[in-house]
Amino acid sequence: MTMPSSGIARIRKEWGNVIYAVIAACQGDADAAAQLAPFLDEMSCKDDWRALVAVLRRILAGERDPMALLPGLDDTDLIIAGDALRGLGVDVSLAGQEDDDDDGDMVRLDDFLDMVIQACRPDAPPGLAEQLCSATRGMATLLNAPSGIRELGRVLNAILAGEREFDLSALPPQLADKVRDVLAVL
Repeated sequence: MTMPSSGIARIRKEWGNVIYAVIAACQGDADAAAQLAPFLDEMSCKDDWRALVAVLRRILAGERDPMALLPGLDDTDLIIAGDALRGLGVDVSLAGQEDDDDDGDMVRLDDFLDMVIQACRPDAPPGLAEQLCSATRGMATLLNAPSGIRELGRVLNAILAGEREFDLSALPPQLADKVRDVLAVL
């Protein structure tokens, strides 16, 4: 893939809410799945997006093998589907998106939670907590993001602020379990 990082960042910005919705729906967020269905139906009628929609539907159905899912997609579709898979913990390496080029790369949820834990420690790198506070505030206020993602952002922001007791019932079960794991470490 020879797409410049500015093009990759633009695609991720434009499709970020869809990527987050796919991840949330795969993790049991019924609201995300319900919001995603009409969008996918509409996009499947457009020739340029038909292949991507088919792959996203396969991911939603539980398929995770990048070697089976990604062949045949164009560069834009590869970024979107690859980010959705990475968000679900699948190791997807695409040409032009190597780990040494972090411009706009999406961080895996487990890695992000590890950074939250690190930011809450006394020996945290300078500025990490502030960066993560900004990121979690952004998650919590994304209007088009699935409710589970917004709630995760709110809870993680509160954890970074020092809170440790939460009602996690608004989170999808898998996300609530991950937050409990973070709290257990802290």
